[in-house]
Amino acid sequence: MYQVELEVIAPILGSFDHRFRCQLFRDGAGLGRQLERGDFESYPPALQAEFEALAELLLELSGRYGRHLVIRVADPGSLRGRWSSVRFRVRRFPTFIVDDDEQICGLDATGVDRLIRSHLAAPRARD
Repeated sequence: MYQVELEVIAPILGSFDHRFRCQLFRDGAGLGRQLERGDFESYPPALQAEFEALAELLLELSGRYGRHLVIRVADPGSLRGRWSSVRFRVRRFPTFIVDDDEQICGLDATGVDRLIRSHLAAPRARD
């Protein structure tokens, strides 16, 4: 099996520091450094639920594909997130971009999984 790169452009809640975001997707048992519960609860419930669903999906994908999947998460407000949003013409979040090639907008777990599997089965030529 080959390696697939998954870039996720999605709002990251402000109380999560850089270390937490990195560990979130490597630590299947938990969340590395915990954020203050009050900070998390200060966000609207819909945003909390969306962030938790995204985190669960990425943990699941990381566990399923292991070293065959490289996940990069960029907040649309960060320099990388803005650049990727312009480069790939992203208008909705979260957006999942596989191998700088195909993308899926919205939290479509089945679609993202299908796209990853198709790229693992038929890898493109790397530059």
